[in-house]
Amino acid sequence: MTHGAEADQEVSRLSEFDLDAWVRPLCALVVAGVAAYASYIHQRKFALQGGADRVSASLWPLSVDGLLLLATDGLLKPSGARTLRARGALWSAFLLGIGVSLAANIAAVPALEWQPVLVAGWPPVASLLSVELLVHRSADSMADGDVLESDGHSAGWRWKERMPDRLLTVAEAGELPGTGGDSVVRRLIA
Repeated sequence: MTHGAEADQEVSRLSEFDLDAWVRPLCALVVAGVAAYASYIHQRKFALQGGADRVSASLWPLSVDGLLLLATDGLLKPSGARTLRARGALWSAFLLGIGVSLAANIAAVPALEWQPVLVAGWPPVASLLSVELLVHRSADSMADGDVLESDGHSAGWRWKERMPDRLLTVAEAGELPGTGGDSVVRRLIA
């Protein structure tokens, strides 16, 4: 097999659809949406019971869920040069948000029986578990050879499979017939 044919096969293999890269984030998004709605209702009720006016009670859950969203965004980005202190701050913010959400949701139940507590307590637990699964997906993929690459925007990340070193070396050297190395590399990672 020629170098050109090998490169074409590699390009087609790298551009295959990765179902797991779509299913996990979409499922996490559904879980987060349901959890955010249910949690918002419980937290608003909790704030009203705590003496907040209607506007403040409507805004209070957004501060809790906003903290969770910011922390989740930070946790899902590649750690790269992030310090231990920064990782600790992200996990602390996330766990604090989950704790406040869980406490407010349970405090808003009409009766401390197992069914209302389970219904009210489930949304923050589901959020915690979905983020854990996504964070571990990030770590597992990085260990398996996947690369999380960014286009420079906070929401512009995607999973890409790492190119074999042999193909990368050939492409960078421009040894593929009829192409420059730079164009091959761009085609492989685009």
